[in-house]
Amino acid sequence: MKKIYGYLLLIILAGCSATSPSVPKGYVGETATVDDTLSRIDNSSANIFYIDKINDKGVHNSLMATQNASMGQGLRLTTLGASRAVTAQPIQLHIAAQVYSAAPVLQIFSDKNHFVEGTIQFTPKANENYIVSGKLSDIYSAVWLENTKGEVVSDIIEKKIKQPQFGLKN
Repeated sequence: MKKIYGYLLLIILAGCSATSPSVPKGYVGETATVDDTLSRIDNSSANIFYIDKINDKGVHNSLMATQNASMGQGLRLTTLGASRAVTAQPIQLHIAAQVYSAAPVLQIFSDKNHFVEGTIQFTPKANENYIVSGKLSDIYSAVWLENTKGEVVSDIIEKKIKQPQFGLKN
């Protein structure tokens, strides 16, 4: 029995990840705001577009918030957003988009496990607001940053899925 509790504790601790503040301690310059976005698919799953790292340091995001809020609720997904201040100077962002399901078993047996991630260089304007946005589908998935006017303001990280060709080639 002690072995089971030991393994369970190990699994729980392995799932914990350290995050850093989105603005370095002691920073006194201007900032901008970047919000993660979510779109619910059904009661058990959602598309989540989020920042995973700023300058190679993990930050709190909507995926983490949603995972924590949904823990112990079975197949019911509780989505939570995340927003953060960022320095108004050149930064490196690791952004991602994925379909997230409340229970791992749903992801194991789903054919809709879309995921795309990548790193972009970005210089936010002081006092501006941005959102992480994107698209997730069977043939094309992408993630990018937009301003409040809906304009794409970053590189687009893309993943195209080649569809099987049926029929004869000439």
